Amino acid sequence: EGSTPTTPTPAVTGKAIDGYLAGATVCLDLNNSGTCESGDPSTVTDGNGQFSIPYSGDATGKTLRVEITPTTKDLSRPSGFQFPAT
Repeated sequence: EGSTPTTPTPAVTGKAIDGYLAGATVCLDLNNSGTCESGDPSTVTDGNGQFSIPYSGDATGKTLRVEITPTTKDLSRPSGFQFPAT
């Protein structure tokens, strides 16, 4: 009696950097619109700038977009630094 093997969920993974960017939104821009829209698979970077977007389709030719807000932290800058805009 063996266990059933699990199949990992396909994902696009990476790290957002300018200094590592924590709390940034990352999306796979499926229609190449230039923005992260509600239909685009997305996630928020962790405290080290890492992200994983579950996506099982073909990502060839698609653009990864990173959107920052004043609450996004750039770990290479002083702790009080805020991005002035998105």
